[in-house]
Amino acid sequence: MALYEYVTQEQLAGFDKYKYSAVDSNPLSVYVMHPFWNFVVKDMIMCLVGSGLLQGSSTS
Repeated sequence: MALYEYVTQEQLAGFDKYKYSAVDSNPLSVYVMHPFWNFVVKDMIMCLVGSGLLQGSSTS
């Protein structure tokens, strides 16, 4: 197979125990991006889905 072993079996076994966690405390993210994405997800997508359902349900 391969001539080189880049990741050993011991290292691969460590991925089972790995858990990603992060805290985003950047003021730009907290005060601008989070509210913006919350608005997009909650309001804009529901508006688009709702209007798409209404347009798709009308038969001509």
